[in-house]
Amino acid sequence: MRLCHIAAFAPLPEQPKLPEDIQHIIEGFSELFQESTELPPRRQCDHHIPLVPSAPPVAVRQYRYKPAFKDEIEKQVSEML
Repeated sequence: MRLCHIAAFAPLPEQPKLPEDIQHIIEGFSELFQESTELPPRRQCDHHIPLVPSAPPVAVRQYRYKPAFKDEIEKQVSEML
């Protein structure tokens, strides 16, 4: 599954209530603040990442911390849980 598909199923964070004056501006210019329904136009240089078919994920440790930091992180996580 591609990352963009995973992001599409992620729950959206709740939007905080905006001050009335900002909400008034957004409503006044609603055509500028609409959700995009199409892809952006093609440009002279579109970015892409060439992928190798059937290539395995890169095997790199996700996080590298000093042992003291690792111990502190584990302690704080266990306290939060």
